[in-house]
Amino acid sequence: MTTAIRLEEPMLVTEQLNEVSAARAAQDTKPIRDAVDRVRQALDRYERSAVERAQQRLTRVMLQAIGHQLTAMIPAEHETEDAARLREAFAALEPMLLPPPELPAAAAPLVIAVVEPEPPAPPPSATAVRSVPRPAPSPQTVAQAESLLAEVRDLAAGWRTCPKPRLHHQLQAVAAEMRHLLTVFPRDHELRWALEKLPTTLHLLCKEVEVTEYIHGISSGAVGDWLKIATIHRRAIAKFDRDADEPISVARDAAPKAKRTGFATLGDKLGDVLGPLAATATPEQVVNENAHRWPALRAMLQDRPVLLIGGIVKPDRLDTIRLRTGVSVDWLPIDRGANGDAESATRRIEAGNVAACIIAHKFIGHSDWDRLDRACKSSGTPYAHCGKAGTAAVEEAFDRLEKRLARGEAP
Repeated sequence: MTTAIRLEEPMLVTEQLNEVSAARAAQDTKPIRDAVDRVRQALDRYERSAVERAQQRLTRVMLQAIGHQLTAMIPAEHETEDAARLREAFAALEPMLLPPPELPAAAAPLVIAVVEPEPPAPPPSATAVRSVPRPAPSPQTVAQAESLLAEVRDLAAGWRTCPKPRLHHQLQAVAAEMRHLLTVFPRDHELRWALEKLPTTLHLLCKEVEVTEYIHGISSGAVGDWLKIATIHRRAIAKFDRDADEPISVARDAAPKAKRTGFATLGDKLGDVLGPLAATATPEQVVNENAHRWPALRAMLQDRPVLLIGGIVKPDRLDTIRLRTGVSVDWLPIDRGANGDAESATRRIEAGNVAACIIAHKFIGHSDWDRLDRACKSSGTPYAHCGKAGTAAVEEAFDRLEKRLARGEAP
């Protein structure tokens, strides 16, 4: 009997300790469990809302296919209230997942004084940063925001009459200026709500316009020197307008420039500039205004073309490249993940039938890229990258080829 009591005593003590430790552990971990539960609930809400928005998009596409005109906008994933709650829940949990700060090691003194360290300051959350009050914007800034919103409305209504190369620069300039203004306007300003809706409007506009170049600033969390980006693309718009006023001409003073309202196609402006001479002028008489550019490259184009490799052939872009540069380009489509390969391109390069290559590397897989690289180096054919084969990227590729040819560098 005594032996049985002695065996039960440690078991009773262990059970009591377990109960006390479980209660204390539940009390100590309550903040962590609450934060995790908040994340779990936010994730569930975000998942449900994502499915609902996907169903709305599919329904919208089917209704549009049968002729219904819809004006309601479906917010992007990052702009919903559920996404904001999920980010806040993650922000509350993140400090608990970080290791505690390490105290600097010190030599052990003869007398050790125990000093309670001050608790570390919590890292500033995104909500705290956004809650910093901003001063009221100046009248000039307000006028800039109103002008930007009006420009987006006009662009949404009249983009069909604007050339795609110009659209890319205008959309990028608008996105950069929008991001800059969002850092200036306080949340309680009446124009703030309209500015916060612009990313969704620009995203839908890019899809409708089918601009292939990436527009920096539409996606959430984008960072950059927005004023510099806007300045660069506003200058590009001005240059495009100057070039489009007289893309090619027989004589600068042969015909006066017509006053224009809105945008006109390059073909219309060409007809206005050339006037009656357009019907009789031969290709040799028509001189492109960029004819002074890329002399070393043009010298190689007497009997061999420039080969553009990658992506899907777009005839309107080929026409734009020819009008802007005065260089006719052969476009060979190769799309990453498709059934086509680079065999035809490598045969032409290795046979010496190509003066130079510009490669849209963002559409080409690694295996095809290796074959093209080896073919260009073995045949001595100069080449340069051109991203996704945008007009501006092609001109930059011509600049790089010209520098390489002028210095006599190998491909």
